[in-house]
Amino acid sequence: MSDVARFWGITWYELKMRWRSAGYWIVTLLVNAYALFVSSPLNYGSPEDLPFFRSSWWMAGQSFTAATTLMSGLSVFLVANSILRDRTLRTEELLRARGGFPGAYVMGKWTASLVALGFAVVPLFVGGPFTQWHVGRMPAQPGPFLLAFATIYLPTIVFVTTLALSATTLLGDQRLFYVPYLVVWYFDSFQFWVPRPAIREVVNFSGASALLRLFLSRFPERAARYPKITTGELLCNAGILLLSSLALLVVLHRKEARAWTSGEAVAERPA
Repeated sequence: MSDVARFWGITWYELKMRWRSAGYWIVTLLVNAYALFVSSPLNYGSPEDLPFFRSSWWMAGQSFTAATTLMSGLSVFLVANSILRDRTLRTEELLRARGGFPGAYVMGKWTASLVALGFAVVPLFVGGPFTQWHVGRMPAQPGPFLLAFATIYLPTIVFVTTLALSATTLLGDQRLFYVPYLVVWYFDSFQFWVPRPAIREVVNFSGASALLRLFLSRFPERAARYPKITTGELLCNAGILLLSSLALLVVLHRKEARAWTSGEAVAERPA
C-alpha cells in the first residue's frame, strides 16, 4: 500500500469518527446559529440597519467573523484529541500493524480535522443568502461569501487546528491545553479593551476583524470603526499563520516518527 493510499485511508477513518460524534453536530449547530443570529434582524433590528441586508459583502463579513470567533474556541474540543484518542482506544497499534507511516498518519489526522471544520460552516452559504433575500429582498452574490470563508474563517481555523492537534499530542493530555488556550481565546475574542496593534487583528481569534473594513467598504461610517490594514500587513499575517502551522506540523511529525520507530523497535526485540 502506498503512502497516498494510507493517507486517504486515515483521513476517511478520522472523518467518519468525527461525523459519528454528537459533539461535532452540537458545535456545528451552535456556531451556525450564533453566526446567523449576529447577521440577522434579531441583532440588527433598527430600520437604519436595513441597507446592510442588501449587501452580500456585509452579510458575508458579519456571518463568517462570528463563526470564526466561536469556532476557534469550540473546535479545539473536536480536534485536539484526534491522536491521543487512538492511543486510548489502542487504534494506533492496529494502524501500525497495517503498515501505516507517521507522515501519512499525522497528515491524515490534520486533513480530516480541517475538512470537518470546513464542512461545519457550509450552512452559512445557505442561511446568509436566505437572510439577505428575506430581509433585504435582494439576491445574494456568492463571491463575497467564498472570499469571507477563504480570508476570514479558513486561515484562523488552519492555525487553531494545527495548534490544538500538535500541542495536546506533545503534552500527552488535552486537559493541559484546554484551560490556558480558552483563557487566551476568551480575552482575545471578547475583551476588546485588550490593546492589540492592527497587524495582530488578522491572526487573532475574533474573526480577523480588520478584514471587516474591506467587507464594509460600501458603508464608510461602519468601516471606520475597524483598523486600517495594508496589503503587506495582510500577506504578512497570512504568512505568519501558514509558517506557524507548518512548523507545528513538522514538530508533531518528528515526535510521532520517533514514537513509532521506538515502538516498532521494542516490538521486534526477542523475548
